[in-house]
Amino acid sequence: MLVFLALIFTTSFAFCPLDSERDSSGEYCYSVCPYKWTHIQAMAHCKNFAQADASIHNAFDNVALGPPCDDEWLYSAKLKSCYKRIGNFSGITWQQARAECQAFGADLTSIHSDEENRIVVELADTYLDIQLNYANWTTAATWIGGYRTGPKATDFAWTDGSKFDYTHWAYTEPDNKDGQQPHVHVLTTRQNLYNNDDSKYLNKWDDIYDNVRGYNAICKKKSNS
Repeated sequence: MLVFLALIFTTSFAFCPLDSERDSSGEYCYSVCPYKWTHIQAMAHCKNFAQADASIHNAFDNVALGPPCDDEWLYSAKLKSCYKRIGNFSGITWQQARAECQAFGADLTSIHSDEENRIVVELADTYLDIQLNYANWTTAATWIGGYRTGPKATDFAWTDGSKFDYTHWAYTEPDNKDGQQPHVHVLTTRQNLYNNDDSKYLNKWDDIYDNVRGYNAICKKKSNS
């Protein structure tokens, strides 16, 4: 995928427009256009907004103006983060999911807002709305980076080390059933709800056993810009 960069001269602007950043000189704003365009199409798009293709004059801008995320990663300009869904029909454990994320230079995602929770839900493979395989302890829910640090409901942390400053627990959760539920997943399909009320469970969090295998996990890393 080609990523095109548009520059806006900012002499008359005290700040950059939405979804754009200031370059190292302070004179221009740039925005990333992650579309499959030809160069001619990219120039035409920039011209429509009184912009021009970006030029790069130093190492800082060469990094700052590069693609914000690797291919096949979802970019959030507001959160300055990149997200990727991993998983398979055989299912992966929380530990396996984290190791796969780390292989990408990422970690299992932390969640700090309703907006970020929606990103996780939208990335999850909700088409995997199939019967749970209880024999193999497989669930169609989605692994995230939350893990238990103690027995209390507030004893949780994120694998990426960020502050555990937002929660979206399902009804009666976390319950640490049998004292053996150390990891967190998001109930992203109705098959996980056991015919319970959607409003209390769907797209909300649940603590779960160590031996469960999930079809989905969401990786997260900082964007390149």
